[in-house]
Amino acid sequence: MNREEKLKQLSKLKDEMNSYRPLPKEMVEQLDKQVKIEHVWSSNAIEGSTLTRYETASIIDTGVTVNKKSVRETLEAINLSEVYEYMMSLVSEKQDLSKTIIRDLIYINIILIKI
Repeated sequence: MNREEKLKQLSKLKDEMNSYRPLPKEMVEQLDKQVKIEHVWSSNAIEGSTLTRYETASIIDTGVTVNKKSVRETLEAINLSEVYEYMMSLVSEKQDLSKTIIRDLIYINIILIKI
């Protein structure tokens, strides 16, 4: 496939994707929720957490702890979820990123884990 054909195919796909916009509010909320859970789970997994995506979702959605998982891992999931919410509020307010905001995000996550 040459460059022109690829561009035409991409344009067609873009037009098809745009035909679904705007997404219903409920769908946007569900997508936001899934992205948040994926972010929290993958960030904690990088740090060595043994929580699964399902367990992370359960903690975030219901606040129920998971059987035989450490309190630390549970708190990390909850705390990172709160940091994610704070970060998203900054984005929605179109807040410029600054050293202070970065420090706040780190501070919130570290302090909440120690509580």
